[in-house]
Amino acid sequence: MKRSIFKKLTAIFLSASLLFGTSSITAFAANGPSDYQWHGYYFAGIYFIGAETDFYVFSQNEVHNDAAEGASYDRATNTLTLTDFKHPSYTLSTNMMGDDFKLKIEGDCELGAIHIWGDGYGGSLSIEGTGTITVNADKLNEYAIALHAERSDSTLNFGKNVNVTLRPFYGNHFRRRKIL
Repeated sequence: MKRSIFKKLTAIFLSASLLFGTSSITAFAANGPSDYQWHGYYFAGIYFIGAETDFYVFSQNEVHNDAAEGASYDRATNTLTLTDFKHPSYTLSTNMMGDDFKLKIEGDCELGAIHIWGDGYGGSLSIEGTGTITVNADKLNEYAIALHAERSDSTLNFGKNVNVTLRPFYGNHFRRRKIL
């Protein structure tokens, strides 16, 4: 009798384990910037790298909307707004900003390049707004937009009212090498 109950309980447990083990699991997208920090590098951040100076609009969970005229970040909506931001030598680079990160374009804007890093957390980009942005107008950067998903399901999306022009790299940096 005891052996029969033990077998029935074991069978129920194994059946339940198989049922739960084979059922689908819903994965939720990373929303908003990551709070994870490690050695000062792996943090959510929005920064511009340029010929004149480098500056952060958001880093270490702090917003710096006074860093550059025409660039502001709203953490509540995870949106970086560029308003008449004309800096063709600047590269916009983000790290671990989540799958709901938006770049809102207002007025006429220019950037040298855009690099989005996911680092396993999420690094999607949605370009929205009603303005115009030209990326890599001088054709100096290898990529206009580089989406470095890094083990995350990152996407690149464009809103229907924003005008985006991406210029390809026409230089041939490989010919600089002398071939013998």
